[in-house]
Amino acid sequence: MDKQMMRVLIAQELERIPRGDIAQNVFRSLYQGMRENDLLGKDEPEAPPGETFHKSVLWVQKIYPKFEPVVDDPSYFRIGENES
Repeated sequence: MDKQMMRVLIAQELERIPRGDIAQNVFRSLYQGMRENDLLGKDEPEAPPGETFHKSVLWVQKIYPKFEPVVDDPSYFRIGENES
């Protein structure tokens, strides 16, 4: 995946993660960076968004233990889905 395609994909994924309080915004930022890292340099198969999502939630919960992410489409980020 080239960098432009990656940016478009991540932007589309971030549309499913709304802005919110500080923890939610930290989560969005962390997800974006981790997603870039998960996609860079990988050919097939690409890292599914659910894996990046789960890792990002765990990191944010280290700072905000009660954090629960707000998403518009939770099924998109389920681990094991969207792997085509």
